[in-house]
Amino acid sequence: MNHNGHRVIAEGEWVIGALPPELDQGFERIPYSRGGKTPMILNEMGSVVREQIMVFLRTYLQLNGDEFPMKLAMEEIIMNVIHHGNEQIPYLEGRIVCSIIRDVRGALWLVLEVYDQGKVFDLDAVPECTDTENLEATTGRGLKLIRSLGGFHIEPPVSLDGRGKLVRFTRPIVEKDEGVLELAPVPKDEGECPAE
Repeated sequence: MNHNGHRVIAEGEWVIGALPPELDQGFERIPYSRGGKTPMILNEMGSVVREQIMVFLRTYLQLNGDEFPMKLAMEEIIMNVIHHGNEQIPYLEGRIVCSIIRDVRGALWLVLEVYDQGKVFDLDAVPECTDTENLEATTGRGLKLIRSLGGFHIEPPVSLDGRGKLVRFTRPIVEKDEGVLELAPVPKDEGECPAE
């Protein structure tokens, strides 16, 4: 059981960054679209973590047509940790905990808890990237893709008392015949999130 009384069916945890600060200067850096240069090792770590999360998802869920959208959503979540949360600093730690839970009502959920060292942001203040004036903006697209393609409900970020923030992403799971688990269809709106 997790802290909210939900039963954990499966859980995995991955870390991005958390490298020794003394190594920071030795990393090869590549240009980043929002300016600056990202340590190449963070991009490599992000790719490895994305693939490991996808293996986790394939192990417990029948993804069917959700394989590519989920991979893209995972990419966006990881890039948000690296670029927005930890500001491309390799010694800052980002963590992703991926769980499949059965809540107290019996409903199944895919839950991603994403921790980074960044500041809390107002989810409602993120510009709508499909508005004409924001089409060339470099922010907001990732969250839009995570919501629309990944089908995730995104809870408002929570401060971790000066130690960064937690952003929680949830998506319902349906149980098919013989215990096969699948992601529920992407809702037209964000729908409900698991009971607290």
